[in-house]
Order: sequence, then C-alpha cells, then structure tokens
Amino acid sequence: MRHRILLLIAAATGLLACACGGTDAERLHRAAMREYLDPIRPGYEGRNPFWNTFATKFIYAPAFEFEPVENAVKYRFTVSHLGTSMVESPRYRKDAPTEDPEPRRVLGPGAPTGRSWSFEADSPQQSLAPVWNDIPAGRVRVTAEGLDAAGQVLGKAGEREFLRDFPFRPPYNGNVRPYAEAARMAALYIHELPAIRHWLTAAEPDMTYRHNTYACKIVGATIRLEVLVAKLLPAHREEALAIARNAARFLMGRSRPEGDPLAFFPPTYYSDLISSSRAENRGKTMTMEACAAGNAFLDLYDATGDRIYYDRALAIAETYSRLQHADGSFPIKVDFETGEPVNGCKAMLTPVMEYFGRLEDRYGVTRYRDCLARAAEWMHGNALESFDMTGQFEDMTVLGQQPYQNLTNCASAPYASWLLKKPGRTAAELAALREKGLAGTTPDAEPVVNLYALREYAARYLKGHPGIHPDLMQMVRMLQPTPEGIPVEVYCFTRETDWVAYEAVQGAVFDHLFAVLPDFGLRAYQRSSDREPQSSES
Repeated sequence: MRHRILLLIAAATGLLACACGGTDAERLHRAAMREYLDPIRPGYEGRNPFWNTFATKFIYAPAFEFEPVENAVKYRFTVSHLGTSMVESPRYRKDAPTEDPEPRRVLGPGAPTGRSWSFEADSPQQSLAPVWNDIPAGRVRVTAEGLDAAGQVLGKAGEREFLRDFPFRPPYNGNVRPYAEAARMAALYIHELPAIRHWLTAAEPDMTYRHNTYACKIVGATIRLEVLVAKLLPAHREEALAIARNAARFLMGRSRPEGDPLAFFPPTYYSDLISSSRAENRGKTMTMEACAAGNAFLDLYDATGDRIYYDRALAIAETYSRLQHADGSFPIKVDFETGEPVNGCKAMLTPVMEYFGRLEDRYGVTRYRDCLARAAEWMHGNALESFDMTGQFEDMTVLGQQPYQNLTNCASAPYASWLLKKPGRTAAELAALREKGLAGTTPDAEPVVNLYALREYAARYLKGHPGIHPDLMQMVRMLQPTPEGIPVEVYCFTRETDWVAYEAVQGAVFDHLFAVLPDFGLRAYQRSSDREPQSSES
C-alpha cells in the first residue's frame, strides 16, 4: 500500500507551507531537486576547509577551492558536458592487491556532447547551483575564469572534471509487499544459505564464503540475524539459536584472553583471504569492530537469557574503557596482541558511543557514562568540526591517508543518526550555546532555544498524530538560513492515500503548528509580493 508523503516547510522565524500539486513522487522529486542546490558544507577561508578535493562525483551542487585571479572583479563559470560511456574498471583501487581482479562496469567519459552552461559570480568559489539542475547526469568539466570590468578574461581560476551523479527521479516503485513481510523473507533467505547452515554442525566458519574472513563483523552479523530469525519465525527458533550459539562460541574462543590489553576482543581478521592476507593487516585489529561482536552477544543474551553472553559484552565494554585515550579518542587500528596503535589515525567513534548508550539504556549500566561523554566530545570537536569522517572499513588502508582522501557515508551517516537520537547536550555544546546566549549560565542548565523547542514539540506531535503513519520516516529539521529566516522542514507520511483524507491531515498539521508558534516566541514569515512596495508619493 502506498502512503502519501506530507512535506511541510517552516520558515524560521516561523512556518511556511510548501503546497505543490502533482503526485507524491513528483512532489518528492521537486523537493529533492531544491535540496540539491544547497552545497554540502561549502568551504570558507579560515573557517571550513574544502573537503572535496578528492571527490569524483556529486549529486549536490559542489563548490571548489578555485584560486582568485589578480584584478578580477567577477568570474565566469562554464560547465561542459563530456558525455558518458560504460567502461571496465578494477574492483579495488590501483594501489590495492589484485587478489580479486574481477572488473565491473562503471560510468566513464564518452564523446563530448557540445552542451554547456555558463553563469557569472563574484567569487571563484561559488557553487554550481545556478545551473546544476539543468545539467544531465554524466561526466562534466567545470572551468572558472577571472574577468575584468569589461568582461575580458584575465586568467583561469581553476578547472575540475567529475561525474554529475544521477538525481532521484520519479516514478518510484510502490511497495510489492509490507516491510515486515519483506524482512521475514530476507531473514529466511540468509538463514537458508549454506554458509549460515554450516554453523549447525561446525565450530569454525565456512570459508567458501570468503567474507567470513572479517570475523567480528560477519560472524557477529550472523549471530544478530539468527536472533532475528528466532524472533520473527518461531518455527525456526531452535535451529536459529543453535547457529547463533555456535557462531558466538567461535568468536569467544578466538578472543584475546583475560589480562591482555585487548582482553575479550574478537579478531577483525581471520584466515588468509581477501584483505586478511595483506601484510599491513596481519596481526592487527580494528578497534571499533569489537562493538559488532558485543552487540551480537547482547542480542543473544536477550533471546536466551544466558548470562555468559551478557558478561562477555560487559567485558568488551570494560576493555574499551581502558583503551580510550584521555582526550576521548580511540586508535583506528592496533596490534592484536599488544594493543599498541599502528599509527596516529583515529577511529570514528559512533559504534562505541552507541554501544555504551545501549548498555545504559537497555541494561542500566551507568559506569561507562564518562567514556561516552568523552567520546561524544571528541567526535563533536574533531570529526564534526573538521568534517573529515574517514572510512573505517577493515579492507581500507589507514597508512598515508591525506585529510579528506577517504571520506565515506559509512562513517558520517551513523554519526548523523546518533546526533538526531541523542538525548542531551555535551558539555562542549552547552558551553558553545551559552557563549551565544542560547542557554542558561548554570552548569546544569539545559538550553531552551525557541526553534529547538519547536522542533522537539513538532516531532512529538507528529508521533502522536492519528493521521501520520508511525512506522514510516518522521523528521523535523532546520535547513540552511535564508534572507527570510531559518527554514524548518517537517517530513512524514500519512496513513491514508485518499486525496481528501491526505489534505485533511495536512491542513490539521498546518493549523496546529501555526497556532502554537506564539507559544515558542516565533512567527510565520510571509512574502506578500515579489514586487518592491511602491511609494505613496506622486
């Protein structure tokens, strides 16, 4: 069953409705195309460094670190479409070992199409927003030239080639079946795989499935999947828990012994396959991978009540508390026997923050609260501040990486999710808010910010609204400030697909949010006309 999406835009010092006609997919597409025009954390000299030096494709309008041209008063940007073609590409980077040389088809440059788009701007670091949504997907080249007052070219500010990535476009496929049914089908499919059923009678992983070489992650995922099967598919419960127990026994048996620097940590690498065979990985382990095993043990404890799994999960947390540096950070990769870091690279800490949080929220374990707070402060003051959330995969090298060379959403997306769900403010965040006059001066005071309070209220209102679907995404967030105010986006789905019912829910939500604005010290901004007001004088 399809659900209508309800997308409201609030404008900051208030609320502004986005009432567009057309189908759900069309409205969603238009909203996405508007959002693509906002650069992702554009660079500012002395404040935000440019993070996209190594980026090869963009779905949001990019801005680049082009250099000013002497005596230039403006800049002309020209984007040329280079065409597209499918080319063979190695699966891994050129400097990686060739143990898996299977090629794959990727989008590459083709014959130039002759199409181009131009605009002028005051800065060589202007984003491509003025023409971005006019450019079809494919390889493009952007050139920025400095101009004098007469429009003559003084020199080139910069040039860059990249893939203008594919935007999301309707029509979108509707659900073939309910999400719960799809989850059960997927869980059963994986449960029936030979490499999973292997655990019913074996004490070691089936290495014909080569990814079992990443023991913590893959064997941990196997345990969590089988616990899910036991919950969702009662007919398979005993079999699923037998698989989970045997996989857990393997991880515990391969873990470092009590008293070691990495006591009770299972290995990141097992056997001699894929990346486990690389010299840089032998005898090493990725610190954050132990969370995968710890969460698997907690899941198995929840399903069985067997205390051995809970105790092992606590032991892993205890090792994390000893491994944490004074500044709240953790090394990304360490020697599996000594616990010594292999270099100065730091881990992205969302997995361990979520792990400590789960222990407290679900099991009442509070002794790691300080560890969580210090990890959160390090992430806020370092990874978030620098915007350099480097990849954490076990098959990526951590040697010789330059800043922003190894960015990935696999590190940034979980951290963004954690920020959206975290209950309170860190000490650093509170201090920053107090400095701006947005929080109380007492140490324990929580910030009471009108816009923040409205967002929290709106999120709770949507959660309890009978016309809003509780199982589909609900989100209330601030967008980039505009001259008119700070936009606030309210994103959710209605239960009913009937157009009249949908409009009724939308109207009710608007009416309510407009009505409560004064309670938060906010007001709606409304532009009465696009024309300048005329003078009353004749």
